[in-house]
Amino acid sequence: MLPSVGESSEDHLYVKSAMSRSPLEFGRAARVAFPPPIGSLVDFDLEDGLSLRIHMDAVVQPD
Repeated sequence: MLPSVGESSEDHLYVKSAMSRSPLEFGRAARVAFPPPIGSLVDFDLEDGLSLRIHMDAVVQPD
């Protein structure tokens, strides 16, 4: 069975939840964003300027 992707999938919300907790364990906060297309990307911006982008599917190709 293939995982569901896109806006109707909740996978991006699970990633947000897990990744939002992880930086806090090290005393850091992160801003989380879902750029379009919703469900394909999750962006995390840490307070020190470090950024992380998670690709949930192949809709948007990595740079």
